[in-house]
Amino acid sequence: MFSVIVKDRKERTLIPLIKKHIAPGSIIISDMWKAYKTIGELHDCFFHHETVNHSKTFKDKDTGACTNTIEGAWHAHLKSKIDVRNYQRFCLGEYLSRRTWMLENKGRVWDALWDTLSTTEYEKISYLRRSQGGSFKAKHAEEEKIRVVEEKKRQEDYLRKKKKREQKRKEKDEQLAESMKKSKIDPWWFQTS
Repeated sequence: MFSVIVKDRKERTLIPLIKKHIAPGSIIISDMWKAYKTIGELHDCFFHHETVNHSKTFKDKDTGACTNTIEGAWHAHLKSKIDVRNYQRFCLGEYLSRRTWMLENKGRVWDALWDTLSTTEYEKISYLRRSQGGSFKAKHAEEEKIRVVEEKKRQEDYLRKKKKREQKRKEKDEQLAESMKKSKIDPWWFQTS
């Protein structure tokens, strides 16, 4: 099992990652999410793509295709273990890698840890940490800036949509009043007290 963090779930994001991380000729089983629809058409990778329509069943009766194992692993072992109060976007990759490693080494965690430590290049790790920004405070400040910008954008989108709805309602009211004038209908009975 492996995990990759993505910025969104669109086809243009997922398909290149699938091509990069999954061996050609593999069998890919997915749900009917629209971004997955072209997996079977990737002729350069020769993927065999099977799907499960979760609105009808959890296991395809004809092919036996089922996504329960990976969904169970995601929900039970990864997603449910993320502490929402301490969730930070920049820590998610590290967290998922750690959980995935622990799942892969279940029952032999200490042996796997010693194996990993014995093959680790420490100078490379310290260089990577220094080159990626160093402290958690700096990363947290960067994450907070991103969150503020995204929240501001959400607010602006909401206000823009609200203004557009109000404008449409105003135009509709004006059209209704105009049509009443043309048809010589007395609008007194349309008014509410």
